[in-house]
Amino acid sequence: MPRFARDGSPIATLEEWADLYRDPAYRMIAADTVEGTDQGVRTCWIGFDVFKHTPPRIFETQVFKGSQAWVVESYATEEQARAGHRQRLSDLRSMLASSTKS
Repeated sequence: MPRFARDGSPIATLEEWADLYRDPAYRMIAADTVEGTDQGVRTCWIGFDVFKHTPPRIFETQVFKGSQAWVVESYATEEQARAGHRQRLSDLRSMLASSTKS
């Protein structure tokens, strides 16, 4: 399976990818928890695309509640991943705000 760095360049070896993946500062793009809840959004670099999209989607955003998480989107670039993270966080905050008003 092809592996890619955060800038989209190919990674030659599994060992190089593993070194990067073990570095939380390299892997984590953004992580936010909605204040007063156990819910939030995490976006990270995974470095490979299981589904072989073109271009490869090497970042993913997860929405979580407590210890459960759901992958909701994957992205090809870090810029897309950061924008997607902000949108999912905004969506989650809106959803939680509207549910507390009911």
